[in-house]
Amino acid sequence: MTDPRQLVVLCMMSETRQRMLDAVKDLRRRLGEERKRAEHARMVRIRHYVTTSCLPAPRLAPWMHIWWFGSDKNFITITSVTGLHRIVTLSLFRDGYIGHSPG
Repeated sequence: MTDPRQLVVLCMMSETRQRMLDAVKDLRRRLGEERKRAEHARMVRIRHYVTTSCLPAPRLAPWMHIWWFGSDKNFITITSVTGLHRIVTLSLFRDGYIGHSPG
């Protein structure tokens, strides 16, 4: 048969092996969480980092072409703003956008 000391050693080795497996699983779980946290922080940083040099000039926007050269029907289709809305908006902000009218 086997010596009782050998059984104790085998039992201790088995427990040690189980603790090591549990430690590896925990480490993998924590590494996965840390990777997710870092990726989330990176995505938030990328999503919110916009400089004015990245933005096109407003006068070159497609809707501005329709504002100046298109019909009201085209403008309504693109922006859902009617001619009446434009008149009301211009009348509210007339002093800011239009100087003194001639005469």
